[in-house]
Amino acid sequence: MLIGVDFDGVIAEGTNQKILWAKENLGINLDPMETSKDTSLPKFNKIRYTAPDGSVLTGEAIYVYMMSQIAGTSRTLGYQLLPYCKEALSILMSEGHRICVVTSRGKYGTDSGWGRKFLRVNNIPHDNYHRMKQDDKKDFLLKYGFDVMIDDSYNKLAPLSGTGIISLLFTTPWNASVKIDKPDIIRVKDWKDTLNVIEGIAGKRGEMKKKVA
Repeated sequence: MLIGVDFDGVIAEGTNQKILWAKENLGINLDPMETSKDTSLPKFNKIRYTAPDGSVLTGEAIYVYMMSQIAGTSRTLGYQLLPYCKEALSILMSEGHRICVVTSRGKYGTDSGWGRKFLRVNNIPHDNYHRMKQDDKKDFLLKYGFDVMIDDSYNKLAPLSGTGIISLLFTTPWNASVKIDKPDIIRVKDWKDTLNVIEGIAGKRGEMKKKVA
C-alpha cells in the first residue's frame, strides 16, 4: 500500500521548540497544551508582537510567524522523534509498503527542507517527501493513489472521507477529545497501534485478493 505520513505531530513533535520560541520572543510561558494553533490563540490574541520587519502581529498571525521561524530553521532538528516511529516505518517498508511523508509545512512560507533534513539526520525510513503549501492534501493524495493517510489533524482527514483513502487520526494531547463522525477515519493511539491497524488492513486486502483469485 501507499501510505502518507504527516510530519509535525506524527513523526516528530515540536512542542519543546514552540515553548522555547514563545519564551525567547514573546516573554510568555506556554503550557504544552497551549502549543497547537487553536489552543495557543487565547494567549496570542492578547499579544501584539513586532516582527523584525516592523510588522505588528497578533492572534493567529503570531502562530503562523512562529511556525515559519521553527519549520523553516534548524530549530526543526530539535524536534523530538515520537516513540517507535522509526521501528514501525521500517517494518512497514520491509513488508512492501511505500512511505511518503506528506506535510503542509510549505504553507508557512518556508521552503528550506528542514523536515527532510530531520528525517535524514535521524535515519527515518521513507520513500518520498512532499512539502505542500496548503492544508488540503486531498487532491494530491487522490492523484497519486494513496491507500492510507496518517495525520494528527482531524480537519485535514475529514475531506478524505468517502474517497476510498483510509485515514488514521494519530492521537495527541490536543486532539484527544475530538469526536470522530466519519466511518473511514480510525483513531490510533501511538505508533505501535498504527502498525497493528495498517497490518490488519493489509491482511484483509490480501485475503480479499486471494478470494477473488
